[in-house]
Amino acid sequence: MKEINPFFSVVIPTYNRSAKIKKTIDSLIKQSFKEFEVIVVDNGSDDDTREVIESYHDMRLKYIYQEGSGSPANPRNTGIKNAKSDWICFLDSDDWWYEEKLEVFHDYIVKNKNVDVLYHGMDLVNLSSGENVGVCSMKEIAKPIYTTFLEKACFGGVIANSSVAVRKEHLFEIGLIEESKLVM
Repeated sequence: MKEINPFFSVVIPTYNRSAKIKKTIDSLIKQSFKEFEVIVVDNGSDDDTREVIESYHDMRLKYIYQEGSGSPANPRNTGIKNAKSDWICFLDSDDWWYEEKLEVFHDYIVKNKNVDVLYHGMDLVNLSSGENVGVCSMKEIAKPIYTTFLEKACFGGVIANSSVAVRKEHLFEIGLIEESKLVM
C-alpha cells in the first residue's frame, strides 16, 4: 500500500485507556477526509492498549510506547516530533470526533491561508443516557500567532485539546508544550 502524505497529524496521548481508545480510533477511521496520520503515544500503559491499537490494520496508524512521564504534555510532544504533516490535531484517548471534523477543518484551512490555529466547541455527552448537550462552533486564530495563546489557551485548560488544530511550526517556535505546566 502506498504511504500517504498526510494533511493532518492526529496526536493521541494515552495511558491505560484500552477500554475507551477503540471508540476514539473508530471516530478517526470513519472520517470523511482521509489524508491524515494518527500517532498514538502510549505513556507507559500496563493494560492491553498496545493490542487494541495493533488490532487495526491501517497504514495511517502509528503506535509509540514510552515509559510513563507522569505528564500528558510529554506524549503530546513525542507525537509532535514524530508528525509528518504541517498541521497537528490533538485528540484525547477518551474523546471522539464527528465524521466531518477533519473535512471541515481542511476546507476552512484551504480557503483561509493565513490561519494558524483552529478550535471548536465540544459537545458533552452523558454516557449513561446518551444525551448530547452543547453546540460545536469553529473559531480561528490568524497570524500573527501569539505564544501566550498557544501556551495558556490551547494547553492550559481554556480550550479543549481535542478541538485544536495548529501549524506544527508554531509549536516548535514556542518550544513545544511546557511539560511542567500540563500535568494530570
